[in-house]
Amino acid sequence: MSVAWPIFLALLWLEQSPPAAPADAVDKAFGLSGGSWTCTSFHGEQKIVSFEFSDPNAIVESRAAPDGEDDAAYERRFAFDADKGTWLLSWPSGGWSLTAQPWTHARWTFEGIVKAQRVRVTFTSFGQPAFRRDVETYSAGRWIERNGETCKRLSQ
Repeated sequence: MSVAWPIFLALLWLEQSPPAAPADAVDKAFGLSGGSWTCTSFHGEQKIVSFEFSDPNAIVESRAAPDGEDDAAYERRFAFDADKGTWLLSWPSGGWSLTAQPWTHARWTFEGIVKAQRVRVTFTSFGQPAFRRDVETYSAGRWIERNGETCKRLSQ
């Protein structure tokens, strides 16, 4: 039997195997869920958000509106597509729909088009208890930071 035959069979088997869902220990995104976070923007504004599972492969980030700030409430959804092996970040009220690979390194970057503008949202992990989130738009050949915040876990 030729050496190429076992390699061909192995490649054929790999091609037919569906992508696996991310494991909690590998994909840092799952570490966001199950508690409240306090986030401070680069402008000094503070808010409290929560990340909770809505199903085994989806996490919802929500913020209740503080007193007198009805427009400050929001809900964002992070959904893992096991078939594509990617995450989708959607923010229905803002028309956002961005995609990213699983969060397996220090940074987790979503990119997409929002209202005809290229947008990038990057999460940077500071270990389990904290992360930084940057929102950038692409203009004139470069990324421009539009907003950012640092978040720390309050409870689990």
